[in-house]
Amino acid sequence: MIQFFSLPQKQFALIWSPKCACTTVSSLIAQYVSGSAEFGEEGKQPRAYLNKNGINKKGLSQLKDLFEDQKLDRFVVLTRDPISRLVSTFTNKFLIKVRADKNKIIEIAQRGRYEGFSLKFINDCAESGLAFHGKTPLVKEADVSDFSLAYLVNYINHKAVDIGNVNDHFSPQIKSQSTLDLYTKIRDSVQEFKILRVENLNSDLQELAHMLDFTYTEIHNNKSPLPAGWQKSDDPAIIELSTKELTYMRRIPTRKALYSYIQQNGLDMSAFNYDVQFFGHQLA
Repeated sequence: MIQFFSLPQKQFALIWSPKCACTTVSSLIAQYVSGSAEFGEEGKQPRAYLNKNGINKKGLSQLKDLFEDQKLDRFVVLTRDPISRLVSTFTNKFLIKVRADKNKIIEIAQRGRYEGFSLKFINDCAESGLAFHGKTPLVKEADVSDFSLAYLVNYINHKAVDIGNVNDHFSPQIKSQSTLDLYTKIRDSVQEFKILRVENLNSDLQELAHMLDFTYTEIHNNKSPLPAGWQKSDDPAIIELSTKELTYMRRIPTRKALYSYIQQNGLDMSAFNYDVQFFGHQLA
């Protein structure tokens, strides 16, 4: 389900997706709405504030209503390179999470510390009975799984999987022709349109602030620190390793590793066709 921030006084809507610097962008919008810089501080929860104040909207129908009622002049869509986004979501939802506030590393797979939607995704994968890269179908055991980044990527691109039912953390940003069509109509109709790219985060945030006539001076480093004892690997073979194996080896896959894996295996990335059409992402 799409989510977006709506600012009626500016006739403005910003589409956001998980694992696309949404916390940083939420902080900017919360600062604009509140007139305070407090949401740039560590520990603040800008999305909770925006939800409470009715700024965060859900569903394609609400966006369509704004457009058809001619209440949109400014339209922004937040995006991230799909391959980098898949690596990020796998790492932070299935492998490790770094809690900067407590300087603590949570080894998710080792301790079974999955968030509810992550555990549901693993269960859905197991229940599908689909097998990939020469392995037997995924088996979900108590707190431990043979889940890998290769399985995630193959699963979401399989023709038997309804991508519309896959959690937004693990699926393309644009999942349907109707969503693509609406975004395109709005893009071609509004006075101001912007694709905000995570890869150009700081410069694009300044453009977003300018669109809102808002002064925003914070500089963000969107990269999480590498946990002590862990190393990144560009080896495509690492993509097929389970979270158990990666935790034992203290290895984190990189975008280069996943990109090479996709190329070497001729993997069909058709689930991302709508993303490629609208955002111009390069997957090959």
